[in-house]
Amino acid sequence: MQTIANGMPFVQDDAAIGKWEYYDTIQNRDDFTAISKMNTKTVLSNEIYFLPNGEKYWIFEGWTRNYLLVHYGGDEPILCYKYSIEEIDGSSFMFIEIDKSHVEVYRKTSNQHFTLLEIGRREDINIPFMPDDTVVGEWYSVGYVEQAENFCGDVQPNEIFWLRRIVFYPDGTVTRVYSDEEWHNRWSKGVLLDQRKLTVSHYFYKTIQDEEYLFLEWKMGNYVYGGMPPSYYVFRKFRK
Repeated sequence: MQTIANGMPFVQDDAAIGKWEYYDTIQNRDDFTAISKMNTKTVLSNEIYFLPNGEKYWIFEGWTRNYLLVHYGGDEPILCYKYSIEEIDGSSFMFIEIDKSHVEVYRKTSNQHFTLLEIGRREDINIPFMPDDTVVGEWYSVGYVEQAENFCGDVQPNEIFWLRRIVFYPDGTVTRVYSDEEWHNRWSKGVLLDQRKLTVSHYFYKTIQDEEYLFLEWKMGNYVYGGMPPSYYVFRKFRK
């Protein structure tokens, strides 16, 4: 018997397979109407793919009939959310019970049996190398913000980030040093080229209180699979 995360047996649900886009957040099923939306804030994602055979991706650890498994990383437990599907006014809606007073509603936009390689944002990383002497060197993380304008130079000296530092080399290679691994990519003037995620992350400089910071777009799972805008890591250059 095929199993998914937590050892749960996989049970097919043809109605679930495909792409679902966030539609509304309600307190309970009786609050829902396909005409007027109550809320636009999502906890899970702007879009969810139910891949064949309960295959997992990003924060979604798989699914089986009536249940979606979610893992937010690290030592967090794998959460099991119950879902139900209804046909309303010619559209399929999925109701995912986050807790007793929070139900997220998704509308089905495709019945396609997607593969993992077919989902998510992919960008053209075939950009020729152009130098940028300012970026060459080692930068260490001092902030992480959803929007660049949210960073005001208020550095917390003891704060530890998952992405610890980044090193731009003169030959167009770059190393990102995380708490548990290193990623080796390429860069060109103004962009970091992620050869694993196939994304182009733009960077720019900003001077705050006479200190120069490097802002780099963070295009990981939230961006690639969640349909969300990129957030930003903020760096300060290492000086010997």
